[in-house]
Amino acid sequence: MQSSAHPLRIPLLRPRERIQRGVVLITIIAVHLMLLLWLVTRPPTVRTVPDSGRGLMLISLAAGEHAATPPNKPKPPPPTVIPPPVIMLPSLIAAPTAAQNPSPSGAGSPQAGEAGGCALSARTAEAITKDPAAMAELAALPPAYRTSADAVMLWNGNWLASEQGSVVSPVTPLLRRTVEQVVAEASPECRAAPTEGPQFLAIPEPGRTTILVIGSGTWRWSDLLATPTTCFGSASGAC
Repeated sequence: MQSSAHPLRIPLLRPRERIQRGVVLITIIAVHLMLLLWLVTRPPTVRTVPDSGRGLMLISLAAGEHAATPPNKPKPPPPTVIPPPVIMLPSLIAAPTAAQNPSPSGAGSPQAGEAGGCALSARTAEAITKDPAAMAELAALPPAYRTSADAVMLWNGNWLASEQGSVVSPVTPLLRRTVEQVVAEASPECRAAPTEGPQFLAIPEPGRTTILVIGSGTWRWSDLLATPTTCFGSASGAC
């Protein structure tokens, strides 16, 4: 008995369909390879586990400054330094004034008590400094006529005399001539103007400065041109 069933036949694919199926298969294989490669080369994922309070805590039991002092304790303020009081000790030596110790550079400035604008003291000091004969006479003056500060009373009603109380023979005729010449050349107003106190003439010399003192109290420069012979007779301060 011969079977009537027909054998199963596999349909034949066309070349175009074969190519399409091959491309799909290759694409699927490539995707699987790329996924496998990504899984192999990706960085490991780190999972953060929250702390549940079971961590290890270290407590220092050592006694010391760090353990006793709180970390946020404020520092004490620095101590206030109070300077010691200045003790002023009384001076036993009086400070010299400008009138007691004039400097040679101040010889050209008008002094207190001198008539304003006349400056006869400065002109007299300049004339003596420029006169060699008067300077030589001043240098040869004996030490007995000088004070310890090299001050010489040239005129105080009388010119400096050779003997105390004598007005006949002055010790410094050349100095007197120079001073009288300056006074004579001054204006009548300057000669007659009242002058208060002594006038100090600083005369620089080699190795020292001589202070010539003229007048005291209230006087006038014109008194130097007509000095009476007995100025300090019985009435003190008449000159």
